[in-house]
Amino acid sequence: MTATPSSTASSAPVISAGSTSAAVSLLEGRVKDVVTTSGGKTVAPARWEAAIEEHPVISSAVTVGEGRPYLTALIVLDQDAVTAARGSAVALDDPDLRAEVQRAVDEANALVSRSEQVRRFALVFADAEDREIVTPTLKIRRRQLLDRESGTIDALYL
Repeated sequence: MTATPSSTASSAPVISAGSTSAAVSLLEGRVKDVVTTSGGKTVAPARWEAAIEEHPVISSAVTVGEGRPYLTALIVLDQDAVTAARGSAVALDDPDLRAEVQRAVDEANALVSRSEQVRRFALVFADAEDREIVTPTLKIRRRQLLDRESGTIDALYL
């Protein structure tokens, strides 16, 4: 497996794995975001995450699965977009909100292979002023979110 510079706008390297034979695999995404499940599947979740983030109430998604049997995700909702879409504040356990996000997850899962599909997810809110989780450029700090939501992640695998 080698890391080579990506030809995309991102400066992050792309992992390519394969041999000189006709069958060559290419995993696209940042090297440090690649996940290897307990079954040995190597997954670059960038494609799934990009697809799910197109939904208007979803601000970010973080795929989890390193050393686990399948992929799960923490889906960070844009609280302002949720409130605007619903007309009032909505709790994370609202069944209509969860069903809406489930449809987005199903659509994103349809774009990727079986091993790259997210089986379970949890919804979280991250306020833009929460500098522990959100950077000044409004990106999610993955490691800090995973640490803060470790109990939620563990519950996804019960």
